[in-house]
Amino acid sequence: MFRSLPVKPETVIVIAAFFALLLLETLAPLRRPKRARGPRFLVNLIVTALSFGVGMAVVRPVALFFVAAWSEAHTFGLLPWSASLSGSRPRWGFCGWMSPSTGGTG
Repeated sequence: MFRSLPVKPETVIVIAAFFALLLLETLAPLRRPKRARGPRFLVNLIVTALSFGVGMAVVRPVALFFVAAWSEAHTFGLLPWSASLSGSRPRWGFCGWMSPSTGGTG
């Protein structure tokens, strides 16, 4: 059923959950609204866009580059630990890009 969709099933589930919560809030609000819904959604959309922008511009590069480089230099993390237990590099069968059977680098 989901194979023909151009988006992931998880995306559809998250969007459906969002609209279900929106409907639930409309039918049974927990507090009396102080502003109209339109301006409130606009402010929320702007704050969300700013948060994602900061996350993409600052947090993601730091996490991907600096933390990953430090972790590799100090052999810190789960991958070196799991390799020391098995005596060799672990083979992750669930990752197609690491599997040797699919032409990956593993």
